[in-house]
This record gives sequence, C-alpha cells and structure tokens, in this order.
Amino acid sequence: MESDEELAARVTAGDDGAAAELVHRYELLVQRTVFHLLDDGRDREEVCQDALVRAIRHIGAWRGEARLATWIARIAHRAALQRLRRRRIPLLEDLTPYEGDNTETLTNRIADVSPDALTALGVRLRDERVRAAVHSLPPLHRSAVTLFYLEEMSVAEVATAMDVPIGTVKSYLFRARQRLRHLLGSDE
Repeated sequence: MESDEELAARVTAGDDGAAAELVHRYELLVQRTVFHLLDDGRDREEVCQDALVRAIRHIGAWRGEARLATWIARIAHRAALQRLRRRRIPLLEDLTPYEGDNTETLTNRIADVSPDALTALGVRLRDERVRAAVHSLPPLHRSAVTLFYLEEMSVAEVATAMDVPIGTVKSYLFRARQRLRHLLGSDE
C-alpha cells in the first residue's frame, strides 16, 4: 500500500485512479465524521460527497503537518458544521445541570426487568443505549466523541480536525462523558 504522501502526489498530478483510491481509503472516515453530526440522510450524502471532492481538489494544500486522515476529517467536520449553521441548528447545549433533567431514561424504564431478561438482551441493548445516548449529545460533543473514540484520534488530532484548541476538545469530551454517564445511569 502506498503512503499518503505518494497518494497525494499522484492526486495532485491529476491521476484519476489515485483520486478514486483516496475516496476508497477515506470514505468511511468522512461518513462517520458527517453521520454523527447530521441527522438528515440527504444532507449526509451531500456533505460527504462535498467533503471528498474538496479533499481531492485541495490535496495540494495538505502539507503533511497532520496525518492525511486528520486533514480529511477536518474538511468533513467543517462541511457538516457549515450545513448545521445554515439550518440554524445549535452546536452546543446550554450548560444547565443534568440532575434536574426530567426525561425518563431507558435505565428507568427497564429497572424492574429480571436479571435473566437483561442478560438475554445483553450486548445489543447496551450498544443501542450507547448509540442513542451518543446521538443525543450536542453536535460538537458528538463529533469530539466520534473522532476520539471511534476514529481513535489523539486529542491533538481531534483538535486539528475540529479546528479548535486542545483544551476545548478536552472540555467537549469531559462534558460528553458527564452527559453519557447521566443518560446511561452510571455513577462511576
């Protein structure tokens, strides 16, 4: 497998096969970055295509200071945020305490289920709960969680991809973990 630098050089030279390889290599990253920010299916598809086209068109601007994956995730993240802003969707929630939250959580609804029944539901229920809880996070928190935990980027790489300071990423991750603990009923 050729390196990102070699691939970028081929794309810059106008090699259509290299552009297709770049799309193939990073399409899933772009989808995950965008899908965790946008709910509408058409928006998701359009933003993914737009981000990949931008990456190919501007590959010459990548200087190799960050990994190519981080650079492309940044393009996808910016494109998704731009779509959210156009639709006037808030990117962060107000910082009111979660203790006063009156929403009935899944944990409360299944509290009376027997241990055998919970065991039978097992991993599937847990995965669905976690997925739903992550999806309920504000878009910027959801994006930080996705890049850090699912894409396994470092905090510095997430900061680069999201175009925010490292401290902001740490704050997003901290608040997201707080919210997830509350939603998932964990006192850890």
